[in-house]
Amino acid sequence: MGYVNRSRFEWGGTESFETSLSAMAWTPADRTVGGAERSTAGVPAAFIVRRDALLDLTLRITEDEWLDFLAFVTAAQAGIPITWFPDADEPSLTFTVFLDAPDVGSQWNPERDDSFLFVFTAAITLRSSPAQVPVWREYFAEAVS
Repeated sequence: MGYVNRSRFEWGGTESFETSLSAMAWTPADRTVGGAERSTAGVPAAFIVRRDALLDLTLRITEDEWLDFLAFVTAAQAGIPITWFPDADEPSLTFTVFLDAPDVGSQWNPERDDSFLFVFTAAITLRSSPAQVPVWREYFAEAVS
């Protein structure tokens, strides 16, 4: 048993990536796909195609984990469903997600942690599948209880 809130990702039936360090506290995000207009009289009108429940997640990964993390991101950028375990030691809690960012064609890179130079922080954004409740789990749930 390691640190709490170590993320684990599974895809393709046989592939997986698990961090050895805890993720930083994640934050919810939301994106509406659609549009809005305002008439000349000032009356607003909007149409909503869908709402995307997002989760911004910053992972702490070691230099040794970089190539495995890169393989995960490369596979996830193809739009395949991913099973995310917010805590690798709690296998009963999973979410089916898609990688929203970094997306294909965008430049991205990890940053070095100022305190531990062998550790990278890498920010990703997860989007819940339309058939599932929004991706959300309180990061500090155990600490508050």
